[in-house]
Amino acid sequence: MREYDKVAESGKEPLTNNVIRRLVRSVVGRFRNFVPKASADLEKCYEDNSLNEIDSRMLEEFLISGCCLQRVDVSDDGVTVDNLNMNRFFSNSIEDVRGNDCNVFSSSFRTVVTFQEFCVFIDESRIVVTFYEIRSR
Repeated sequence: MREYDKVAESGKEPLTNNVIRRLVRSVVGRFRNFVPKASADLEKCYEDNSLNEIDSRMLEEFLISGCCLQRVDVSDDGVTVDNLNMNRFFSNSIEDVRGNDCNVFSSSFRTVVTFQEFCVFIDESRIVVTFYEIRSR
């Protein structure tokens, strides 16, 4: 039995949290069907990075949460675009809605560390922790 049915059976009005989900799917579907006219270089970038799908997912994230992030790397090999997970993003305190006061921002990455490497990091981390403890006083 679903929670919705159980609450309705008890005589109370069930809450529905995903009211906008159908609207979001509809908007994202319309976005996917929109094909912009672009130059040959831009079309190659779209194809290499599957930007139609990446941008569709990013629009969906924005419509649901109100915030979305992409990392764009430009190198000699070309342009790569990746969506960033909001749970791994950090920055300094941002008060300007345009982000003009954002000085530091980054994304953490999951890495596999061996026990031997971890032992080396312990000594270095003690120095960093001590530095921040002294600085925060």
